[in-house]
Amino acid sequence: MVKQDCKHPENIIGEFDESLKYVKKLQPSSLWVYQVQREGQDLVLKVGLAEFPFCTEHLAQEAEILKKLRGLPGIPKLDKSYSSRGIYAGALLKEFFEGLTLRDSGISISRSQLQRQLESTVRAIHEAGFANLDIRKHNVVVSPDRKDICLIDLGTAICRDTSWEHTFEYLRDVDLRLLKQLGEFN
Repeated sequence: MVKQDCKHPENIIGEFDESLKYVKKLQPSSLWVYQVQREGQDLVLKVGLAEFPFCTEHLAQEAEILKKLRGLPGIPKLDKSYSSRGIYAGALLKEFFEGLTLRDSGISISRSQLQRQLESTVRAIHEAGFANLDIRKHNVVVSPDRKDICLIDLGTAICRDTSWEHTFEYLRDVDLRLLKQLGEFN
């Protein structure tokens, strides 16, 4: 059944919300990630398989973070979180941020307004108590006009309240190093 559904994203999407229209499959991931539309609005649907505990954790963590940080510039807005359905661990529906990843675009953000925007977003996320943001070129999208930047995947993040302080501080420092590298080596 899983293999059949992999070939037909419309079936997977329909399991969660029949009002969503499939647009395309997005970048490879440990989850199934689709661009979908609802009433002309572009959204992202992330779906995980129940047989992989990581998927459930990833979806729940990202939903929690997006709820807590709602309105923060530089991250997608959560639209809806779906509970498990059969073989699926659940799903997450969030805002689609139009643009290209830093990996795909080759854009340099070094010493630019985009780098400052991303740094501001990361600082705000850290202040809210989250770290381990997986700040890599494939998770950072720049808008077509190059005026906005978005950290699109927060599923690996950890919460300060549920981790050891030293672990949180270490992962926050890793985030800052990755952020610096994006600016230097882009």
